[in-house]
Amino acid sequence: MTAAPPQATITGPQAGQTGMLASMPKFDTGLPVIGVINFQEPMEWVFWGALAANFIFVKGTSKWIIAAGIIAARYEFGKHL
Repeated sequence: MTAAPPQATITGPQAGQTGMLASMPKFDTGLPVIGVINFQEPMEWVFWGALAANFIFVKGTSKWIIAAGIIAARYEFGKHL
């Protein structure tokens, strides 16, 4: 009986990387409430996507009220990370 040939191993991303998000940018806006925008975090995509959708689809003054709510929610969420 002969030994089976070694099988290839599939390795994940390198230590500390999370696939495609690992190569995304991270930059400081200098604004007190916004702070650092880190596109390596999935929740950043949710908040900024919601903000973009708000500006595209909502009309009137409610657009600005919703935008303020989204930015406030991002700020509060960021304090708990």
